[in-house]
Amino acid sequence: MTGNPAHTTGTLTVTTLCTEAGISRATSYRSPLSKIIAELLRTPDAPPRPQTDTLTADIARLKKADRTLRSQHAAEQREARATIAAYANHIQALSLRNAELEAENAWPRPHPVQVSVAETLGITRPDARGNANGNVTQPHGATRMRTLEA
Repeated sequence: MTGNPAHTTGTLTVTTLCTEAGISRATSYRSPLSKIIAELLRTPDAPPRPQTDTLTADIARLKKADRTLRSQHAAEQREARATIAAYANHIQALSLRNAELEAENAWPRPHPVQVSVAETLGITRPDARGNANGNVTQPHGATRMRTLEA
């Protein structure tokens, strides 16, 4: 089965094919494939069949390429799984931080104390008698706004 003749000279005739196959010539003529075989033998321009060695080398080359591609694909899948795991961890950490921030902002915060400039500087206004009684001077029309933190 190596493509080399074992019992004949190797010429492509019906007789040599039958001898190599171990059948009689009459049996080959009764075969449904006899017309196809005879036509192939009559056509000298028919492309020669590749030899077994060539096919074996092609099979080995293709198997090696298949192994290489499978290995690369497995490495890409491992890398993608690692990336997905890293993204999942980041998403989890960000979700937890977001929940913390939402919890912090959920409670009403006290408003900062609003103090006028005069209070900040400690400027007092004299009362009707001209005594400085510690009242803080307010600009005309301004209302005193002071909120206390809880």
